[in-house]
Amino acid sequence: MQRRASAHLAHVVVIERGHDEAARPLDLDEALAILLANGDDAYGFPPYPAVRDYLSRPLGKDLSSIERQTLASAVQGATYQLFRRPQLDWWRAIASWVGFEALQTEHETLIPFSVSPTEQRIAR
Repeated sequence: MQRRASAHLAHVVVIERGHDEAARPLDLDEALAILLANGDDAYGFPPYPAVRDYLSRPLGKDLSSIERQTLASAVQGATYQLFRRPQLDWWRAIASWVGFEALQTEHETLIPFSVSPTEQRIAR
């Protein structure tokens, strides 16, 4: 493994909880709209609504177009995929979509991964 100053984003996966299952590709404009809406939604708790204008429009300049351009440049050239599932098992669809062969057990499908000693300490 090499340390790099930059990385290329290959996939953007949007997950949704819904009554019906869906898996479909997104175009760049739709992916950006969802990502920006999700960002706004994540900050919907107080005091964010009271300070949103102050943060997004410093000195009266609207930064929303700059935010969109920055996000678009970060995800440019990636594939965009939406997965909607009624339960919280998006990982199953994502693993299958990227072609990951999961380990099968009696009760569950597991995705193997390693956890560094630092991450193990943080998880405790």
